[in-house]
Amino acid sequence: MVAESRYLQYGTWADSSMLCMDAELAEMDAFIEATAAYLDVKLPATPIRYTYIPVPFQNDDNWPCAPLRVPVLGTTTRSGCFHYIDGEPMVFTSLINHPHELVHALSGAGLVPVHPLLEEGLATYLSSRNSYSQNDVATYANEFLEMLDADPLPSDYGHAARFVGSILERHGLGPYKELRSALPVDADADTLAAHYLQIYGETLASALSSATMLELEDHSGFSCSGEPLTWTDPVALTAKATGECGDAHFVGGGFIPGTTAFGQSFVVEIAEPGAYTMTISGSTEMLSSEEVFADLLPCPGTQGEPLRGGLTQHATAILDAGPYVLRVSYPPNPSLSGEWDIDLEMSQLPP
Repeated sequence: MVAESRYLQYGTWADSSMLCMDAELAEMDAFIEATAAYLDVKLPATPIRYTYIPVPFQNDDNWPCAPLRVPVLGTTTRSGCFHYIDGEPMVFTSLINHPHELVHALSGAGLVPVHPLLEEGLATYLSSRNSYSQNDVATYANEFLEMLDADPLPSDYGHAARFVGSILERHGLGPYKELRSALPVDADADTLAAHYLQIYGETLASALSSATMLELEDHSGFSCSGEPLTWTDPVALTAKATGECGDAHFVGGGFIPGTTAFGQSFVVEIAEPGAYTMTISGSTEMLSSEEVFADLLPCPGTQGEPLRGGLTQHATAILDAGPYVLRVSYPPNPSLSGEWDIDLEMSQLPP
């Protein structure tokens, strides 16, 4: 263990000599509190052991996350897993902050068998922003039923999240918990339909139809928060992103040699809609140019596309006017700080 908060004991197989986790652990604690309140469950009585194991450090001795039975997003490799080991709740993950696995820790996964559709749908619904499939009624229903008949483990977590999220928003937590307890862990579509009708008093077909018509709530904890960043030129948008450990939105969870060590979030305002290209510049000591990047993400209510920029990446995206979160990565350094020059250039106005 290299860091601790109220609900988490944080450890990592990455290099922890330049660790900065206080702000990130506080954010994860807040997510745990909000999720426990939503699920109407008790907060952890003992801290959850949270181990960050970047992919290059994973091996058979330290990585307990077995491959998935069916591919999810084209891969059977897990990005994380939750287990009880000797009665102790533990998360193993390749992500510094993995809210999906924290939902599993709070929902009681591992204590009693639960159908994977309901468990993974719940974890995805409560942890992922903009992850829900937006299919039309016929396409969604057919794909959902085929998916469930193929294997209890959903191959599309977005499909599962849309179903679970919609029944939670339409009917509340009580019937979901009843279905969760009653549904056999290996249930196929017909078995789900029978149990759903008995508990909810409506057909599964009706539920799937309703699922495509809801704009589901965002429980992921993503908010438009970060250090304010002001453009020095409102036309040729330039700014200097700078931060250090101790800033509210600065994080370093352990790094892999040759990659970035720290990240920071800023809030910026885009005044004019258009097609924008983002680049960053500054010292790249100890890094290859491919490792240097910044992500611009629209805040809730802003309709722009996500945009990634870097030294060698010059992607263009359509951005609407409004607030955005700018997430930048910094190279490792003993001062636990970072600095980049950010340039955002409008190449054309949308038609």
